[in-house]
Amino acid sequence: MEKKKSHPLIAFFLWILFLSGVLGVAYLSVQDGEETKLIGKKLIQYLAVQKYGEAVTEMQLLAMTYQFRQTGRIVAFFAIGILGTLTIHVTFYRWYWVIRTFLSAGILCAIACVTEKCKNYIPSRHYSHEEMMLSVTAVILGFSLVSVIMVLFHVLKEVFDVIARAVVKHQ
Repeated sequence: MEKKKSHPLIAFFLWILFLSGVLGVAYLSVQDGEETKLIGKKLIQYLAVQKYGEAVTEMQLLAMTYQFRQTGRIVAFFAIGILGTLTIHVTFYRWYWVIRTFLSAGILCAIACVTEKCKNYIPSRHYSHEEMMLSVTAVILGFSLVSVIMVLFHVLKEVFDVIARAVVKHQ
């Protein structure tokens, strides 16, 4: 059995990316509600004009804002799910795969829940169970993508190892 190799530079780089993503989401989550609206107002107005033309109604603008924010939430938490899973698996490469998997799933779900729960303590923000579940779902989708790819690589590696041993044995 071959010994697993350490990749400290890759682990360090992944931690930087993962923590940057988490801090970025946390920063956006704990902003005052009015500040949050101002951040994307010009971009959303531009996108609404592109989609609906110059006569954009307030209702269309609100719908576009909601779609934009939810899409951003999904993309951000999906990326955090991917980066977090990769980071845990690369950093703790000597631990059993099952332990690394449950650790990463637990950490990612906690991040998704805590960022939404903190909104209870921020003026003009509110907790939304639906948005928390959307964040958890996106994080788990990112986690699942990495986990499935890792399992597939492991299975393919085992299959090719068996084939290679059979070829060597018959020579």
